[in-house]
Amino acid sequence: MGSLESDILFISSLVKIYKKSKLEAQKLFYEEKFKINIIQEPLHLNHILLTYAQGLQYVMNYYYTNCPSWQWYYPYNYSPLLSDLSNLGNLPNFSETLTKEFDLGKPLDPYEQLLNLLPLRSMDLLPESLRISLNKSDQSLLQFYPQEFQLDPFGGIFYSEYIAKIPLIDEKIFNVEYQKGLNSKSLTEREIKRNKIGACLIYEWDPTMQDYEVESSLPLYLENIRVQIKITEFQIEQLPFSSAKIFDRPPQGELFLLFI
Repeated sequence: MGSLESDILFISSLVKIYKKSKLEAQKLFYEEKFKINIIQEPLHLNHILLTYAQGLQYVMNYYYTNCPSWQWYYPYNYSPLLSDLSNLGNLPNFSETLTKEFDLGKPLDPYEQLLNLLPLRSMDLLPESLRISLNKSDQSLLQFYPQEFQLDPFGGIFYSEYIAKIPLIDEKIFNVEYQKGLNSKSLTEREIKRNKIGACLIYEWDPTMQDYEVESSLPLYLENIRVQIKITEFQIEQLPFSSAKIFDRPPQGELFLLFI
């Protein structure tokens, strides 16, 4: 049976069981998707729920203030059931979870980011020394780049919506092998420069300024152009936070549509 057919069967079975017994449906869902028995491992379920709540807090911080942590991540492929999330306030340590400070850390280097995201077939985008380090890592790194892995539709229609069940990268193993490739003397000056985190740029049209010429990056296809663009540098960490910008309720007397 294909993954899509299996997914349809699982979801339809879950709905049927839920109509008869909410508890049995919960057990089936967490056994199938999290590989835990919620009756025997209630603390594990609590951890999933609290971690998800922390993820919601992370997202709110990210969009309304600033990035709260460059290292935090949700360590599961699936979210818990909404019916379980409705009882978050009754969980032990819930208040402490929401008020807990995130460890800010620091952003990944550009090459680190690429190594975390790229499949093996795209490793040509990295410097040769990092590709060599990856191939000579005695499978310690290659285990995180499986050639074959399970795809779970989980209600999705298109492949881009499927959940790719690949192993999470072990940070300690990753850092050791990454530093081996990074410390290689074969890195060119340009490659070293590529791996630095630069400033963010804002491009604004300014009709009051003197126009200037911008050299084409594709001279065989596009000509140089003259523009009146003002460029402003800034660091993400320096973005100001204003509570007045938080949209917490619809404007009085205006139509407001909420999609969930």
